[in-house]
Amino acid sequence: MSDYSRCPNPKLRGEPQSIASMCWFAGYTMMFRWRGMEEKLIRNHVWNTLEAAGIDVKSAKTTGLKLKDNKAAGMALGLKVRGYGQPVTVHNLRELVRHSPVWATGRWFENTNHVYVITGVSDDWVEYYDPWYDHNPTEAMDMRRATTEWILQGDGKSATGLAHTFQWFPLQFFE
Repeated sequence: MSDYSRCPNPKLRGEPQSIASMCWFAGYTMMFRWRGMEEKLIRNHVWNTLEAAGIDVKSAKTTGLKLKDNKAAGMALGLKVRGYGQPVTVHNLRELVRHSPVWATGRWFENTNHVYVITGVSDDWVEYYDPWYDHNPTEAMDMRRATTEWILQGDGKSATGLAHTFQWFPLQFFE
């Protein structure tokens, strides 16, 4: 697997989202956990920092973080943010994941955006943590794997992956 890139220390612990609209918050929780922030401080740090930056976190709690707030949220939290004038490529993901896990918002469910935390990328597949679970929150704790095509383009219909969000600074990472 010559073209495989993985973030340093990729075995972070997943985080289940507390309610359907909070995948973005679970993703940020995983990012700061990976960074080594004390567990009991993470949630208040994320919430208070975003609120101080003018992000409407109460609205984001009920409807999800708005795409227009991605850049401001990431920058307020000290993350590097990337958006592109064209759809995201495998090369873009590889470049970022070498630094840290990548908080990525895309459309992997029909007509709704969602956040994955990407930890490894090859030409064929992507390793990631997904805060969504069907039956038990422990489902969100383990690393998952999907085809690179799915992450980049979804099903090409109502779930269009990162192709749906590329211009909205969908990728955030620590440098």
